[in-house]
Amino acid sequence: MPVKTSGFLKFSKKLRDLLPDARSNFAKEMKAEIVDVIVEKITSGLSPVKGQNRYPKYSDGYAKEKGRKAPVDLVESGQMLNSLKAVQKSNGNIELKFMGKEANDKASGHQFGANNLPVRKILPQGRDQFKSDIQKKILKTLEDAVKKAAR
Repeated sequence: MPVKTSGFLKFSKKLRDLLPDARSNFAKEMKAEIVDVIVEKITSGLSPVKGQNRYPKYSDGYAKEKGRKAPVDLVESGQMLNSLKAVQKSNGNIELKFMGKEANDKASGHQFGANNLPVRKILPQGRDQFKSDIQKKILKTLEDAVKKAAR
């Protein structure tokens, strides 16, 4: 015996109307928060990338200049980390990037271990993911955006 339902089309339309608002709210909030979360993790000497822990220690030569071998915070002048920006794309996605060629080159050197640097992952690449605490922060921001859109 078939069961007749009513109101599903209204719910479906409300859900479709809700999604763009939720996506926009999420992108705005995430854009405002994600860079701070990443920079805070890096400056504490930890990679924000899952499976990576403390960064490899500074070389002996650089440690003399820096005054310590660890923690490696990737802050020399602050220019590279200050140039990290979250940019909202037209499709609603957020792109994390280092602004300016010099900062981008420094970040690439750390990310991929160029110029005899050890690999010090700054951002997830390919199949990499953010660490669970950052993922939880992203999910919480998404939940809040959906709740805000549903009001």
